[in-house]
Amino acid sequence: MKSFIAKIKFFIHVKRTKLYCLFLFALFYSCSDIPSKVKDNLNLARDNKKELETVINHYKAPKDSLKLKAAYFLIENMLYNYSLDGPRLQSFNNIFSIIEEAEKETPFKKDLSTGKFIRVDSIWNDFIKKEGFLSKYDLDVKPDLYYIKSEFLIENIEYAFKAWGLPWSKHLSFHEFCEYILPYRYRDEAISSWRPLFFDKYQSLVDSLVASGVNDPLIACKAIKRKLAPTRYCLLDYPTTMSAANMLKTKMGNCVQEAGLAVFGLRALGVPATHEQIPHHGSRSLGHDFNGVLDKEGTFVDLILNWDRIGAYTPDKSRRIPKIYRKTFSYNKNSLASLNTFNEEVPVYFKNPNIVDATGQYLENVDVDVKLTMPIPNNNKFVYLCVFNNKDWVAVDWARINENKVVFENVGVGVAYSPMYFHNNTLIPAAPPVLIDSNGNIKKNDPIQKEQSMVLKRKYTPDKSYAPLIHGKFQAANNKSFNNPVDLHQIRDTLDLIYYDVSVENPKQYRYVRYLFPEGSNGLIAEIAFFSEKDTKLTGNIIAAENIKNDVSIKKAFDENVLSFVSTVEKEKNQWIGLDFGRKQTVSKISFCPRSDKNDVWPGLNYELFYWENGWESLGIKEAINYQLEYKSPISGGLYLLKCLDEGKEERIFTYENGKQIWW
Repeated sequence: MKSFIAKIKFFIHVKRTKLYCLFLFALFYSCSDIPSKVKDNLNLARDNKKELETVINHYKAPKDSLKLKAAYFLIENMLYNYSLDGPRLQSFNNIFSIIEEAEKETPFKKDLSTGKFIRVDSIWNDFIKKEGFLSKYDLDVKPDLYYIKSEFLIENIEYAFKAWGLPWSKHLSFHEFCEYILPYRYRDEAISSWRPLFFDKYQSLVDSLVASGVNDPLIACKAIKRKLAPTRYCLLDYPTTMSAANMLKTKMGNCVQEAGLAVFGLRALGVPATHEQIPHHGSRSLGHDFNGVLDKEGTFVDLILNWDRIGAYTPDKSRRIPKIYRKTFSYNKNSLASLNTFNEEVPVYFKNPNIVDATGQYLENVDVDVKLTMPIPNNNKFVYLCVFNNKDWVAVDWARINENKVVFENVGVGVAYSPMYFHNNTLIPAAPPVLIDSNGNIKKNDPIQKEQSMVLKRKYTPDKSYAPLIHGKFQAANNKSFNNPVDLHQIRDTLDLIYYDVSVENPKQYRYVRYLFPEGSNGLIAEIAFFSEKDTKLTGNIIAAENIKNDVSIKKAFDENVLSFVSTVEKEKNQWIGLDFGRKQTVSKISFCPRSDKNDVWPGLNYELFYWENGWESLGIKEAINYQLEYKSPISGGLYLLKCLDEGKEERIFTYENGKQIWW
C-alpha cells in the first residue's frame, strides 16, 4: 500500500512538474515569439504600447497566425510613419465641405486658356483670408507609434484580408499582400477609417465584377479607376496629404493627392497598388507622382488616374525620366538612410528609409560607371547623380565610392547627369557631366578649348504642342457669312513661338477678315493683327463663328498679350475668329503669333549665356535686337545655359551641335 501511495505521489509530482514546465514554456513563448523589431517598437511606443499589444493579443486568442503576422508587419514598420495633424488642420478641412456644397449648386468648369478652375481658386482665396494660410510646418508631427489606436489597426487588418479574398487578389503572396494591400496609410495624412468608406461606397461595383467572373487585377483596376476619376488639378496649396474622405469629397489636388486617391481606392478593393515617385524629371523642373499596379504575372504597370489607358506613361521616352522610386510602408534595409552608418550628410530625399528603386521595373535604363576627377571632400563615402531642374542640380540617385569610382545602376536614358558630392549642404562637382541619349549611348561631356560661334533662338526646350496652326488660314470677304472668301495666307509648317509678319499679295479692300482654325483645333493662337498699306493697324469689332461667339477666350487674340491665347471649348469644323472693320479697308499685311511661352529670344530683352566647367561661367550679357542672339564660346562640346535677365524663369541646359541647340 505504501508503495502504491508513493507511486501516486511521484506521478502527481511529475505531472505538476510537466504542467509547470508547460506553463513556463507558454509564458516564455508568449513573449519570445514576438519578432525582435516588433519588441523594439513596442518599447519605443511609450504610453501607446498597450494599444499595440491589444492588437497582438487580439490575433493570438483565438489564434490567427496569418493576421498576427500582418499585425507584426505593420508594427515592425511603423517607426518612420507619421501624420501631420493638429487643431488648425481639422478646422482647415472645412474647405472640402464648402467646395462640395458649392459644386452641388453649380458644377465647376475649367478655364481652358489657363487650365484653372477659377471659381475653386476664388473659394480657396476667400477661405484663406478667413482662416489664414496654413503651412505643413505649422502642423504637429504625430508618430504612429505614439498615437495609433488598436481599434483602427484591427479594422484595417480585417478589411485588408477581406480585400485579399476577392478573386483578383487571391493570387497574391503574403509578402505582396503586406506591401501592396495591407498598409493603413498612404503618406503623412491624418489617420482615418478609410477602408470601410471605399468598400461600402463601391460594394455594388465589387459585386458586379465578382458576378462577371473577373479575376484579373488590371481588369478590376480599370473598372475602379473609372469610378475614382476624374480628379481636378486645384487646391494645390493644401498643406499636407489629404485624408481619403476629403479626397472623395472633391477629387481635387496635385499629382500627389491624385496618386493617394488611387492607392486608397484600389487597395481597399483588393487591387495591389503602389505609390511611385519621380523625384525630378530629366528635361524640366519638378517631379511627378503616379501609381503602379501589380498584374497577375508579377509585373508593375503604371497608372495615372486621369489617363484613359493603363501603362501609357513611363514607356514614353519623350518624358526623359531619370529615376523612379517606390514609396513603401516597410523599411528598406538597402536604402541610403539605412546604409549611411557613417552619419554622412546626405540630401533630404535620401534620408527616407521607406523608398526602393523601381526604375528598372518601368524604364529602359543603363548602368553608368563614373571615374571621380575632383578631390573627395571630408572622406565622403557617397556620390550623387544629379539632373538640372531649370535652376540648380538636384540629386536623383546615389552610389558608394569604390577606389575613386562609382557605378550608378538603372539610370533612365535621354538625360544629362552631373556626378556630385554633397558637402556643407551643397552639391559640388565630382566629375564631368554624363550625357545619355535616348538609345542609351553614354558620353562624358568634357568640353575642349576650341572656339565656336553660336546662334541661339531659345532659352528653353520648345513645346511643339504650342503651335498646332498648320493648315490654319487668314481669309477676307465683303460679306459677313464669308461666302467665297479670299485666302490671304495659309500656314503650311510648324512655327516658332514668335510674331510673324506676312505681306498680302495684291492687296485689296475688304470689310471682314478672319482666322480659320485648322480642322479639329480649338484655336491656340495668341495674337492676330491686320495692317493697311500705310502700315497702320486696322481696328474693328470682334466677330466669330456662331458656335464660339460667346467664348470669353476669343478676345485674347486681340489683347496685345502674347502670353494669353484663344482656347475655345468646342473643336468643330469651320471655327473662326476675326474683325469687322465697319467699312472696306485695304489689307496689306497680317501679323500673328501662335500660343507662346515667350521662351524664344525676344527683341528688347537682355540675356546672359553660361557654360559649365565645374560651375557656371558667364559668356556675357547681350540685348536681343531680333529673335536670335550670336555668341562666341571659348569651348566646344560643353553644356550651356541661356538666361533672360528681364523676365521668365524657364531656362534649360543644352549642347550646341551642327549649328543647333540640343536640349537636355
